[in-house]
Amino acid sequence: MTNARIELPGLGSGADWFEVGYSTGDATWPRARVRVVSLPVAMPRASQPNIPVAPPFLSIRVSGSLVDADGQVEIIGDYGLIGSESTSNRFSDSGTPLDVAVWIDQCAAGYIPGLLSWAQDIAAAAAGGVLPPAPVAGAVVIIAAAASATGPGA
Repeated sequence: MTNARIELPGLGSGADWFEVGYSTGDATWPRARVRVVSLPVAMPRASQPNIPVAPPFLSIRVSGSLVDADGQVEIIGDYGLIGSESTSNRFSDSGTPLDVAVWIDQCAAGYIPGLLSWAQDIAAAAAGGVLPPAPVAGAVVIIAAAASATGPGA
């Protein structure tokens, strides 16, 4: 499933990163913000050319969060939830021309379901009384999902 891109307030960008808003298709958490970071790729060379050499492949890192209508990170049990990072590589021998928007949308479509699953787990833990309290009473703390075979980005 491909998630539809949506406009969200507060989407940011920098020299090597930008954010995209997506509809999640979920009734509880209908919006996600996905951050895309360009990763440098370098390979050892036998000789050193006198010009910058294009990378042997392209690599991006995707991370994200569920956000409210104002573009703010959703708070679940006094914690802001930010998903783990996931990396995607694009090799020149793929046989199809690169469409960056399609590549990013495919990454988001693979990432968002894991983010929703993590949010459901955190909400269930909060409701079941097994989510530890925020370190400071009433403080909102951002928690990141640990990369694992069962968490977001797996």
